[in-house]
Amino acid sequence: MSQPRICVKQKKYKLEDYLNKLTHHEYRFARNVLPKVIGKCNNTLNNYINILSDSNEEIPYSVGLKLEQFFGIEHGCIGHANEEEVNFDLLYDEWRNKRIDSSAPSK
Repeated sequence: MSQPRICVKQKKYKLEDYLNKLTHHEYRFARNVLPKVIGKCNNTLNNYINILSDSNEEIPYSVGLKLEQFFGIEHGCIGHANEEEVNFDLLYDEWRNKRIDSSAPSK
């Protein structure tokens, strides 16, 4: 008997989370219908579900849109947000302060 695969790394996309929230019948329906909705085979859908966060692989934009529409989620929310939000004012202030500090005369 084979051992189940244990994945310690985080997945890049929340597809598995959305599928696991479904009831058994909804899950079976979604797994049968999703490949037809996105226009890909079941194996490709499995590959999309199993993309790890440190991978260079991406889900094509058009497929991502279809998946977001299918699950009824907001645009851009299908991926795990690992990146911090970039705030222009904060970055600019840091840059400006470093410039001022480096140009100040030393005592």
